[in-house]
Amino acid sequence: MKAYILEAHRGVSTEYPENTLCALRAAARQGYGMVEVDPRFTADGHCVLLHDPTLNRTARKADGTPLAQPTPLDSLSLAQARELDLGVAFDPAFAGEKIPTLEEVLSFALEARMPLKFDNVLQKYSAAQQETFFQAVERMGALPFVGFTANSLEFAAHILARLPGAQIHYDGPASQETLRQLGALVAPEQLTVWMRFDNAATAWCATPPVDPASAPRRIRLAGSAYGFCARRKSAKRPSACTKRILSRPTALSSRKPHVCPCRRIPLGMGVNRLWKKGKPLYSRR
Repeated sequence: MKAYILEAHRGVSTEYPENTLCALRAAARQGYGMVEVDPRFTADGHCVLLHDPTLNRTARKADGTPLAQPTPLDSLSLAQARELDLGVAFDPAFAGEKIPTLEEVLSFALEARMPLKFDNVLQKYSAAQQETFFQAVERMGALPFVGFTANSLEFAAHILARLPGAQIHYDGPASQETLRQLGALVAPEQLTVWMRFDNAATAWCATPPVDPASAPRRIRLAGSAYGFCARRKSAKRPSACTKRILSRPTALSSRKPHVCPCRRIPLGMGVNRLWKKGKPLYSRR
C-alpha cells in the first residue's frame, strides 16, 4: 500500500494531449495514482473533458487546420465537438483523438481502477447540468473513483447532499475556523485538504498560501489527509521519485518544497503527498 500519490494533471499532459483518453490511459500505464480532469458541457447538455472555455487552443478541424473563429464549447453540440481533432494540435502523432465524454472517462476509471479528481469548474454550471453529471456517476456505479474539487464549504456541502459518499478535495482558504467547519462537514476518509505553499511554482494559485510549519496542525483540525503541490527539476519516470519522497518526509520548505521532481507532472501540480494516520488516501489494487 502506497503512502503517497502521484497525480497526473489533465492526464499525462506533458506527453499526450491534455484531457484526452490517451492521456488518461498513459497515467494508468505509468503508475500514477490519481488523474485530475476538467468537466465542461456542450450546447446540447453533454459533459465532456476540456480545460478552456473555447476549443481553439487544443482542437483542430478534421483536416488539421486551426479553427478560424473563437469556438466556445457551449456553442457546439456533442456531435459537432466530436468532429474536431483533439490530438493533432499537440503532436501529429495523436491525430484523430476525440474529445472524451464523461461516460467514456468514467468507464476508463472503472476499468483502470483510477481515482478521478474533477475540477471545481463544475460548480459554475446550472443545477440541471450538475444533475446530468451526478446521474452519470450513479448510473455507471463510478462513485468510488470520483472526487470533486471544492473551494468553498457551500459547494462541498452541495456535493455531499447529492452524493454522500463522494471524495472532497478542498482547495479553498485554509483558516483554522474554516478547517474546523470542514472537518464537521466531511468524514475524514472522504476529505483531502490542499494547501498552497508559497513558492514560484504555485504563484499562479489565488488561494492564500500556508506556512508549511503550520500545515500539519491545521490539517488535524479538519481530520483529513492532505496534499501539496509544486515542481522542481526532472526525474525520468514517476517511479524514480518514490524513494526521495519517502526518505525525506520532513524536507518541507516554502523556499525549497520537497516535491516530486518529475517533469511528467505540469507546473503547479507536482506530487500530492497524501496520507491519513500513516495510510494513503487511496490504494491501488
